[in-house]
Amino acid sequence: MSTDQSNPLSRLPAGYIHVLHSSSLRAFVFLIWRDIKPWHECAAVIFRRLCYFPGMEIRAANLQDLTRLIDLDSTIESPQYLHLDRGGEGLAARWALEERPLREKLLDPNPVHEDLRFALKQVLSGIEEGIVLAADHDGQLVGLALAQPDVERQTLRVIDVRIDYDLRREGLGSAMLFQIIAHARQMELRAVSARTLTNNLPAAKFFQKAGFELAGVNTHFFSNHDVVKEAVALFWYAALD
Repeated sequence: MSTDQSNPLSRLPAGYIHVLHSSSLRAFVFLIWRDIKPWHECAAVIFRRLCYFPGMEIRAANLQDLTRLIDLDSTIESPQYLHLDRGGEGLAARWALEERPLREKLLDPNPVHEDLRFALKQVLSGIEEGIVLAADHDGQLVGLALAQPDVERQTLRVIDVRIDYDLRREGLGSAMLFQIIAHARQMELRAVSARTLTNNLPAAKFFQKAGFELAGVNTHFFSNHDVVKEAVALFWYAALD
């Protein structure tokens, strides 16, 4: 498989996925720092931050973790959103995103809805394909991530990444995302994809920082009034070939 040297995601070693199953999270991040030079600054920051949490571990999730999700504070907080402007008409239409302040600060409890819980159970039970990761800190569940393959498009789709409110911006979400990317490489898929909303600026910045490319918008994905609701779907891709 050819690699795109301009995209560091395409050079993630397929073998390092096993590190998180057999060793500590800090050892995993050290491998990123050692072997993937374009990521060395980001990985070094993750490594330094996670050193403050010696009891941290990322592992394969299990069905028991579903009952522990209630203890995870998944609140989404942001004073800004991505405003979508349209210009031009017909085939000359164009879209532009701009960060703007919200009229009221976003405080969304972001509970685990039934569709997500069902998807998690399907994968954890082995009924459907996918990868579910859990993060523990001193025996407490502090993070969960779910991704499922889209066979038709040959991608691995990130369904959900949630980190406990008190442990954000410490590199934990990025470390889980790196393992999802490694899993996609192991499956020989062409890309990892994700979907966010314009009213969730932290999620958009999370994928952008991880090297994902904003590939498109859909102004009618959930309803005919997504633009008015300031909840337009954004599509992100990290190419692996």
